[in-house]
Amino acid sequence: MAVLRLLRAGRWSWRRRRGPQQARRLTVFTVGDGPIHFHDLEASFQEFRADECGAQISSAAKVVNDFLVSNGHPQPSFDVDGPPTFPSAPAEVVNARRQLLDASQAIFDLMFSPAEHLRWLACRYHDMSSLRWIYHFNIAASVPLDRAVPFSEVAATAGVDEDRLKRILRHAMTNRLFCEPEPGLVAHTAASALLVRSPALNDWVGYTTEETYPASAKLVEAYEKFGTSQKPNESAYNIAFDTDEPMFVHLTKFPERERRFANTMVEMTSTEGYGTHHLVNGYPWEELGKATVVDVGGSTGHASIAIAEKARDATFVIQDLATVVEQGKKSLPEGLKSRFTFQEHDFFTPQPVVGDVYLLRFILHDHPDAVATQIVKNLVPALRKGSRIIINDGVLPEPNTLPRVEERIARIMDLEMMTTFNARERPLADWVKLCSDADPRLKLRRVSKPEGSVMSILEFVFDAD
Repeated sequence: MAVLRLLRAGRWSWRRRRGPQQARRLTVFTVGDGPIHFHDLEASFQEFRADECGAQISSAAKVVNDFLVSNGHPQPSFDVDGPPTFPSAPAEVVNARRQLLDASQAIFDLMFSPAEHLRWLACRYHDMSSLRWIYHFNIAASVPLDRAVPFSEVAATAGVDEDRLKRILRHAMTNRLFCEPEPGLVAHTAASALLVRSPALNDWVGYTTEETYPASAKLVEAYEKFGTSQKPNESAYNIAFDTDEPMFVHLTKFPERERRFANTMVEMTSTEGYGTHHLVNGYPWEELGKATVVDVGGSTGHASIAIAEKARDATFVIQDLATVVEQGKKSLPEGLKSRFTFQEHDFFTPQPVVGDVYLLRFILHDHPDAVATQIVKNLVPALRKGSRIIINDGVLPEPNTLPRVEERIARIMDLEMMTTFNARERPLADWVKLCSDADPRLKLRRVSKPEGSVMSILEFVFDAD
């Protein structure tokens, strides 16, 4: 593992503590000679037993239920009017929910024999094939939200064959998408209703089923053809859609697919884990003073606008494509106009602005190492001693340092990057290497992951000596 490589090299110090049920906590203290502020990582390494899982489920469920009841929140439900998300909660409730999910998954896996587990794992692609069918033929919109209706009525509204519809939906129902409250009638569940109530989430499902699902089936062919290529146009997506263009470029030729992808990104980044408040509260922006912050690929400037409330003496330069920065100019609050400048800039070219801080938020993970390194390298001509690069992006956890349910999400995102962009999610050591490869004078000084955030905040300082 990357952490162990750094330990052996003498660049990190660490501490291991053992607690109940052999839970391991890693606390990283130093990188090189400077302090590194990093969140604790906890994970359970015990051999799960059914009775232990049951006890953990009971204990964690009580914590979660007490929180919901005492705060007047509705109970989780599969019903069409069930709450779509879990409410914001204090840390102890968040941790109890994590334990509940992890132990529930463990007892589910334990009760399957290894043979059953492998047999049906190999057939899980039909979860996606039925979901794609439902999305492609807009089935959710053909089912009323307020009542159950015959399959024949849904088939007629959607313009599909009734027998095929029944078979697809009855599979989807095993994933709690739709239900059959009476023989021959179909109705929404909480999850399927979101395909109607949340257009952005429906677009997320559309993007994953119509774009990345077909592309993921070509990971083998992509490796056989391209090997360990670092080119963004040599991915599984390129083989699946028979194109020599990177996905971002290819989608521009299909306005509906491009719109769907854009809404997918909006949906993902609008969730609690991607909120800009984590970036604002997770870094001492108030210490910047009269600094110039360059928001590279900063879209309409929404992140810098949030930061500006804390860094009250700083000025900001927002860089992006021409159409995007024009939109940013129009939406900028009047009270910030004296402190904000919008500039058309392609981050694949050298940085024209000499600033104090360069912010790269959710930019580099979309690119292969060679390309991401070049993006950072393009900043170097503008850097001076003490200049900072702030990277706000995901840091891939070391294996077995998170609950399995959470680690699975991180690994899914890593494969998503491999499939579509020939890119990757990066562990901390690889972020350090990427910036060092761009210029060895870039030194990691600080990294943190605010509570509840999906992304970490990495601060690299340019040491010109």
